[in-house]
Amino acid sequence: MSNSRRPPAEPGFTRDYYFSAGIGGYGRAYVIDEFISGRGWSGFAQEGSVSNIKPDDDLDVRLDLKGQRVRLMVNGVSVIERSLPHPLLGDQVGIFS
Repeated sequence: MSNSRRPPAEPGFTRDYYFSAGIGGYGRAYVIDEFISGRGWSGFAQEGSVSNIKPDDDLDVRLDLKGQRVRLMVNGVSVIERSLPHPLLGDQVGIFS
C-alpha cells in the first residue's frame, strides 16, 4: 500500500497517529477511532446507542487485529468489524482500561 493513503503531516507535526477501540464515545456504544497528531481524534466506526451501556455492567471486551482488519467483540458478539484506513506504523499494539 502506498504512503499516499496515510494521513498527511501537518506543518510542524509528524505523522504520528494511533487507533483506539472500546466502549462509549461520540454518543455511541462501541467505537473505533484514530488520533492524528496536529488534528486530534476522529471516529471512523461507531455502532449502537450509548444508552444501552450501563455503568455497572460487566463486559467481556475483545479486539482482534489481523493486518489492517480489526474486530471489536463484546460479550462474544461482533459489534464492529472494519478495515483500518491505512497500515499501522511500527510494530507495537497495546491495551489499556
